[in-house]
Amino acid sequence: MASTAAMQAIVARGRAAELDVYDGKPLVTPPDRYVVAWDDPGRAEAETYDGASSRVENTIVFHCVARTRDGLRDLVQTVRDTYTDWAPDDRPSSSPMAEVAAQSLKDGGPENDERFSHGIRYRFHTNRS
Repeated sequence: MASTAAMQAIVARGRAAELDVYDGKPLVTPPDRYVVAWDDPGRAEAETYDGASSRVENTIVFHCVARTRDGLRDLVQTVRDTYTDWAPDDRPSSSPMAEVAAQSLKDGGPENDERFSHGIRYRFHTNRS
């Protein structure tokens, strides 16, 4: 599970890139395109332990939603440009984010919203002492 500070950094970086980013599901569906960043707590796994620290794999899922296919393609590319090779945790032991999976384009956003959506899964590593 990514730290609260890392999730705050992810949302702040997206907003700086003029993305409408939410940490978890928004309370009200935004009128235009938007991105929901899910911290996937079931995917945080300690990979190694050397007696002093453990390396933890953090997974973030970006759910991109837009009104048109072209708008969605642009949004997905903006998300990729914003987050690929960027480290949300400023500790020197943290790795940059890397895309590890993407879902197919889906017709309809959440709750039968008339939009198109696309999911992108990213991972980064941190060391825990």
